[in-house]
Amino acid sequence: MLTMRTDVGAVAKEFDRLLKLEIGVDNWRRVILANEDEPWGSWICHSHDFCDANVLFAQAVANVEGWTLDEATSEILESDNGWDAWQTWRINALKFLKSHQ
Repeated sequence: MLTMRTDVGAVAKEFDRLLKLEIGVDNWRRVILANEDEPWGSWICHSHDFCDANVLFAQAVANVEGWTLDEATSEILESDNGWDAWQTWRINALKFLKSHQ
């Protein structure tokens, strides 16, 4: 098993960039607001309402780590790093959105 070397914040930032490119900023805002309504610790992410966010998330890990998509997918499935990066993204995206309303 590979282990992410970078800060989960870097993965969260890259996922955010890829998600905005994939679904657009208006839908990105909808995702953030819908996620806010989910209980903390929930595995539900409304980015899946607009795209295959698992592939985007794996691509974010691959981009940051310099791995293949298969290696990144394996890391997400076999460790807590993916969960930590996703939670970091969720927190940072909501903070950003609220500070720019």
